[in-house]
Amino acid sequence: MTDMKDKIWYEFLHTKHGDDYLVLYLGRLKRTRKIINILTIVFSTTGIFSWKIWLYLPSVTSGVIALIQIFKLLENQFVVTDKDIEQVSILRNMYFEHWNNVEKLWIEYQSKEITEKQATARFFALRKFAKSIEALDTKLSIQTISTLQDKADMRTNDYIKQYHS
Repeated sequence: MTDMKDKIWYEFLHTKHGDDYLVLYLGRLKRTRKIINILTIVFSTTGIFSWKIWLYLPSVTSGVIALIQIFKLLENQFVVTDKDIEQVSILRNMYFEHWNNVEKLWIEYQSKEITEKQATARFFALRKFAKSIEALDTKLSIQTISTLQDKADMRTNDYIKQYHS
């Protein structure tokens, strides 16, 4: 492969993998948020304290109320907010757009529809857009979760085998 061919190919792989990872990551965030919301409702004063057992344990009831209130105050420090999920969704859409554009460039360059000079110009124009992706990615501090990385690797490899082998 030529240098430009390598650059386009690796940018394509990187953005495809990033998109696959963010789809999985977003799914995990949404599931976690849903579970936390359900648990919060179950253990809220209208839920857990309607249970008959608490009538006989007033000091435990007070302690549980205090813990729930502390959890609610600290919740945003430990659990992602809906705003955080929305920001990750925006990042995922940016990765998707960039991945599509790089894939199109790859296909056009591979099929010799464009010259190396044209490919170079378009590649670096696309990299300018990638700068905004990296800025948001850094701001959000996306966690690296090895099980999600492995699944994203498999999805990316499956895609490459199906469409680019």
